Amino acid sequence: QPPTMNRLLSRRVPAVAVCAVAAAAPTQRPRRHSAACSVQRPVRIEAKTLIPGRGPPVRDGVVILENGKISYAGPRLEAPSTQGADVIAGDTVMPGMWDCHTHFLGCSDKPGKEVLTEVLHTPEGLRALRCVAHAAKMLDAGFTSAREVGGMGHLLAAAAEDGSIRAPHIYYAGQIL
Repeated sequence: QPPTMNRLLSRRVPAVAVCAVAAAAPTQRPRRHSAACSVQRPVRIEAKTLIPGRGPPVRDGVVILENGKISYAGPRLEAPSTQGADVIAGDTVMPGMWDCHTHFLGCSDKPGKEVLTEVLHTPEGLRALRCVAHAAKMLDAGFTSAREVGGMGHLLAAAAEDGSIRAPHIYYAGQIL
């Protein structure tokens, strides 16, 4: 039986290397590695549609990960053999997306309150808890990186780095002035 995305992620495969696999949200966040990951066997991701990031979508595509890096991305018919690889199948595989301008402020998902008023009148602990949920939702939506330009990003990044929470890679500016 092929391993699930959750089992592979529990072996600490970096989310950016795995790409965003539609409908395969992990249940836990892998720890980040600055160098190659520690997975010994190759990983083969097979998809009905592969969006390579450059060029048109590829029908019946494959992404192969070896030693923590993408070694092949393209049509299945041209893919090298990967005996012994962990195989993951999905409908669509694409590079993880970036949110280039976001604020982790911890505002309620319910509409109606003005942002500044909510930030000033909502306890910081409650806003921090909401930010954790917002970061996980962002990751589940396929965003593997976020440029946070003011808010609680610095706190989320630290918690994600030590594996405490699920979040995209957060590049933060710090508190809003």
